[in-house]
Amino acid sequence: MYFFESELELALGWRLFLGKMSRVDAKKLSLCTREPLSQETVGHSLAAFSHIVRSCYGPTGRLKHLHNGLGGYVRTTSHSSALLGSLCVAHPVLKLLTAAVQNHVSRFGDGGLFTAALCCSLLGKLRDLNMPSCTGVAICRRLSSQCVDYLASEACGCKMPVDFSRSKILLDLVRSVLTSKCGCMLSREEAGHVGTLVLKAFLLTVPQNAATGVTGFGRCFYVSMKDKRVLDSSVCSGLLIETPEFHLTRMLPGGRTTSSPIRTALFSVSLSGDVCETGEGAVIVHRGVSLEAAVLDQLLRLGQRMVKDGVGLVICQKVIHPALKQYLKENQVVAVERVGVAMMESLKEMTGSQAIASLQLLSPAPYGSLKDLRTQHFAPKWFLHLIPEDSAICSLVLCNRNETAWEELKLACQTAERVLQLTVKDPWVLLGGGCTETHLSSYLRHQ
Repeated sequence: MYFFESELELALGWRLFLGKMSRVDAKKLSLCTREPLSQETVGHSLAAFSHIVRSCYGPTGRLKHLHNGLGGYVRTTSHSSALLGSLCVAHPVLKLLTAAVQNHVSRFGDGGLFTAALCCSLLGKLRDLNMPSCTGVAICRRLSSQCVDYLASEACGCKMPVDFSRSKILLDLVRSVLTSKCGCMLSREEAGHVGTLVLKAFLLTVPQNAATGVTGFGRCFYVSMKDKRVLDSSVCSGLLIETPEFHLTRMLPGGRTTSSPIRTALFSVSLSGDVCETGEGAVIVHRGVSLEAAVLDQLLRLGQRMVKDGVGLVICQKVIHPALKQYLKENQVVAVERVGVAMMESLKEMTGSQAIASLQLLSPAPYGSLKDLRTQHFAPKWFLHLIPEDSAICSLVLCNRNETAWEELKLACQTAERVLQLTVKDPWVLLGGGCTETHLSSYLRHQ
């Protein structure tokens, strides 16, 4: 047993200990094998992986319980994004396969289980045929190019155009995504209600001044409401920020009396008064004054400048000092803190603000504006509702029976939203229920 009298000796001791441990086993050289699919262990791993993804595929797919084996949270899902992100695969072939499928999902947002099952099937067939890998790759590339060319041609018999002047086909498309996941636990009525909300949210994220061929969309934020009826879900334009009721009443003591835009200041720097988080710029400290008092004085001068400039809403990514919050409240300025980094880009977009990274405000150029500021109540939660002038940002209040069902429903809604975005780019849909796969296989046999 070792005893160390100082931090330096402790650090040196750990380095010595780790150095000895690293030389217990001799370093092994990297090994490159030829024809890895012919190995028996690869076949067993592919078969197990194929069974996992195939059993989750389709409306009759079964759920999987994901657990790390050491305790903690148990995830119940059949979504490919959650499934592949939680599986621990050791073999290089499976690592390459899961990485390829995850890249497909990140690019298209849908079809992960089908892609994984198809890849496993192709690898299994090539292994059974006992042909060289280069030949199998050439065959798969040829078949893939034939399918893509046929689907893009006008002679394709398994696709139909999307008419955006009618909502029926869009609603059917969204419902087909929602009902394909049994973990959402939706009835027919609930699937129709949520499908309508997802379509409304998608339309709210389309820029109003967009010309033909939209290339950029806004963002839909999902607000969690668990242990509630699915039919209580709703969608609204703008952004909802959850705030405790007692804090909300203190932030909005008098309410708004005018319809003029609300001047907004957005801070990415902490306004907590901590010396280590003063951001860019300098803090002037006079002789005999502590650094903490100088920072607090700088915060109050910043608040006075914003009140003088007519700012009505202050949003901080991090924390606001209680003294500054009290000063802003006394001057009828709403202060919102701890919004997090995930909302900052959307807040900059919807308000037209520039994120302020300093305690020194030199000009009103970084300010933005909002159309209105209201409160929303979805029992038992209270929200501050930020309504923009003209921005493609909305909030979808999504309700479900429990946390597991809510997580599955959120993933399904995000998938449906991504499918609608891709449909705008390429306004065609394929027949479901296995019709497209059967049609393509018949086409390939004919070719």
